[in-house]
Amino acid sequence: MSNVTISNKYGYIVTGTPTGISAFRTADAEDALVNGKPPSDDQPVELAKRNEISVGKVTHVALSADELSVIVALATGSIMVFPARELMEDSCSKTVRIISIHREIRDIRPNPLEMPMLVAVLTLGGAVLMVDIAQGTTKKITGDSNAKVTCICWSPRGKQIVCGDVDGMLTQRTPMDGVVQRVIHPAIGEKHPGSFAVLAVNWIKTYIFMAIYGKFPPGGFMAGHGGGGDGSTDDDDESGNIQTTAYVITQAGKQAPMHWRYIVDPCGAFEFPKRYPGFHFASINDWGKSAPHLQFLTSAGSAKVMTIAHCLPSMVEGERASGDVPDWCVLDTDPLYAQLPLAMVNTDESDTASLGMAIDFTSKRNLPPLSPEDSTEPVPPQPIMWILTTDGCLVGYYIYNTIEIEGGQQYAVCKHYPGLQLEQLLSLPLHQDRLQR
Repeated sequence: MSNVTISNKYGYIVTGTPTGISAFRTADAEDALVNGKPPSDDQPVELAKRNEISVGKVTHVALSADELSVIVALATGSIMVFPARELMEDSCSKTVRIISIHREIRDIRPNPLEMPMLVAVLTLGGAVLMVDIAQGTTKKITGDSNAKVTCICWSPRGKQIVCGDVDGMLTQRTPMDGVVQRVIHPAIGEKHPGSFAVLAVNWIKTYIFMAIYGKFPPGGFMAGHGGGGDGSTDDDDESGNIQTTAYVITQAGKQAPMHWRYIVDPCGAFEFPKRYPGFHFASINDWGKSAPHLQFLTSAGSAKVMTIAHCLPSMVEGERASGDVPDWCVLDTDPLYAQLPLAMVNTDESDTASLGMAIDFTSKRNLPPLSPEDSTEPVPPQPIMWILTTDGCLVGYYIYNTIEIEGGQQYAVCKHYPGLQLEQLLSLPLHQDRLQR
């Protein structure tokens, strides 16, 4: 999971910090990205308009499906739930529900649609719990005998949850009782040792998964450093790069055979060889005809931002490519991927890595033309990728659909996410946030 989350509906961002959370408007963040003036060349831009709340060390932040509640996991093993409306107000008084998990937390996953008050929690010990944030209740859906889960992800509609484990299995379960619906066995082979665990999984569509496999650290993750932490392990003797592999797993239908698309060593831990790679996913659907789906990937062990696309062969191989059927490809040539900047705050490490990532579709800002010598027409608003780095900075990248913009189509994905104004969130009565004391 991530230490940064975005409400595209109401236009706000929340980040986790070593001492609490910070909340601010997406519009203010974009203005700082475009017009901000740093105090000096070796310092980041300061975001003046933000609300900060001290709650202790934060390991994960997320939003409920309706984007009215901000869910915060602490290193102490507790979950705090804030009304988003109050976080964005200037008043000091904040209503909060505190739910004790009584275990250290590796990941939290709010249900994306069907059950908006349900949050899946993965503990450091490998158990999966369902937490009702409205009632403050918890229920474990994996027993002690199979408490070896390493990662979790909801289906797109939230009807099932998939659990990856130390044996490399992906198990689909129903959320209320944990009943197993299907088990996806790993594709054991030369590229995929049988000892690999599932380190991360993203349920992209009904029959499409992306799963990352690798060696699970013998000592496990350090307390407070699960999927949303800095990736450190308990194994001080760990040396060399940690090998990982990834697959996009697809099916044409329920009874169709599975197809495994191999991706070599995604976001390899070259910059931080001893930092265990906690992965973060972000997606853009319906990007355009050239790339119907984009999948972005970062890791706590790497300075690289990987782009994986369901795209036409011409997007990767150029005009010489043939075929009009999209396939999953790694876009690893400039400018189709990004590299995080060097550290400016924590200069003990020269490189930075990701602590979380989210896509912002709220921009209303026209951008300069890609080729001013050919056209003076501005580029319509494009999405922004925000990445919280190990340097404690929020880094922003505009995501241009260069192929279709240069072709004159100017596909403006932000028009599909018009968003509500933050003022509409602030005008909601508190009972709609469902978290009164």
